[in-house]
Amino acid sequence: MGVFYNNGFLKDLLNRNQYIHPVVGTRLDFVLQLTNAYIDKPQVIYKVDSTLYLQLLGGGRIYKLLPVNDSTYLYERIDKTINYNYNIGSYNFNYKGELYNYGGYGFWKNNGNLLKFNWKDKEWDIIPLTKEIIPYFHLNGPSWFDPTSNSLYVPFESRVNAGISGNENLSGVVSPVLHVLNMEKNMGRKREDQSAHHQFNDKSRNHDLNRFRNSFFTQL
Repeated sequence: MGVFYNNGFLKDLLNRNQYIHPVVGTRLDFVLQLTNAYIDKPQVIYKVDSTLYLQLLGGGRIYKLLPVNDSTYLYERIDKTINYNYNIGSYNFNYKGELYNYGGYGFWKNNGNLLKFNWKDKEWDIIPLTKEIIPYFHLNGPSWFDPTSNSLYVPFESRVNAGISGNENLSGVVSPVLHVLNMEKNMGRKREDQSAHHQFNDKSRNHDLNRFRNSFFTQL
């Protein structure tokens, strides 16, 4: 556990009642001034109900931020993550009190994995999908979560795999097709039932998004 001093930004986040998308710091010392091997990792803040959490991007380290007063916070690491640099540039969002990471780059390739933080085991679990949709890799990627529809939108797919020869595998070939993952329809099902219910459907792009929230990932 450590201590740091707030400039008012965190207090402002806590005072807001609406959904707050995770905030990624543009500086490496955005909140915590780390002096160890993780000093070069960008930081992202989640607001879950009335609690703030901070994750070091590129891995799964999670800290809980505990206000002492208006200017002082304690931070406590709450995860048991060991691996690192496996989801650089992942998209981060929270849904119904849960923390999620989607996609990212690591070990010479990008991925379309959906990870959820397990509060009991203090580690990240992978959520099985019917198909791996690999989002376009960029530190400011185009994927987004819409809290009004409870859906994750992935507008571009692009596979990068440096282990396969060819320039297209180093830079990735972008497929401009919008994919939608509805969290409300699918996250409540038991793990053993997912293979039977989560079907990946191909749909024409000009259809209304609201019609395709029954499948796990829907292509528009």
